[in-house]
Amino acid sequence: MGKAFKAFKILMAFIIVGLFLVPITSAISLAIYPFQFYQNPLDTLNPGAISNNGVITKNTTIYIYNPGLYDINSLLFVTSVLNSSFYVYGEPTYILWPIPRGSIIPYTVVMAVNTSQLSNEVLGDFLNTTSFYGQIIFNVRYAYALTSLSNLQITPWGTMSPMYNLSHGPAVRDYSTNTTANVTFGFLNFLQGYTLNIYAELRNASGLVANSSINVYSVPSATMFTPAFFLENITLTVNGVGTLKDASNYTLSLIVTSPFSYNYTKTGYTVV
Repeated sequence: MGKAFKAFKILMAFIIVGLFLVPITSAISLAIYPFQFYQNPLDTLNPGAISNNGVITKNTTIYIYNPGLYDINSLLFVTSVLNSSFYVYGEPTYILWPIPRGSIIPYTVVMAVNTSQLSNEVLGDFLNTTSFYGQIIFNVRYAYALTSLSNLQITPWGTMSPMYNLSHGPAVRDYSTNTTANVTFGFLNFLQGYTLNIYAELRNASGLVANSSINVYSVPSATMFTPAFFLENITLTVNGVGTLKDASNYTLSLIVTSPFSYNYTKTGYTVV
């Protein structure tokens, strides 16, 4: 009985020493053999995509190398999209993976912005931003989760705007009736192609003067180095009785209904 108890105490001593040594050796391993990651820089040049419900995503492949003495039990990525002022657009995305020791594993990191969660003002800022940044927070649980390490990376992420620099001309009347007018509008798309649903309203001090039906357009895709230029017309028709007059006291609203919701408004708008 005494020998068994002595052996048990020796075993417990080894376990306790091991519990102390693991975090020490893992810390030394992290210092000497830190985990490494490599990003394909060309990924930031590829156009992102927008879903039918307005979620914009842009992906990159990161290669993670764990040269240390222990497995990485979990590597937590927390990713966010920022503008040049480091304003965060929307909620972060979370991704969790293990990485065995000695392994090089590719992971797809997704930067996402849910435009349906942005106010009209913030969405307007997003649409007119060309310099985006990807923020990645790494949290590593190492050596049986007894050691952890956190790191923050902020890198340029290219452009993610589907409707950059929305511009328009005056409303040009049909002079034979003065009840319809055409508005030319255009913008740059830095994403893959998508279907745009948009309609227009024209108001004066008395209220709604003319509006359009919901128009459906096919927006072309950007390429790796060149945004796609979109230019189209939208026709407004007098709402009720009356005619359109040559004036600059109108308010034009271009209202996007899909794949995101956005109301662009121009006061002091001209009808010619």
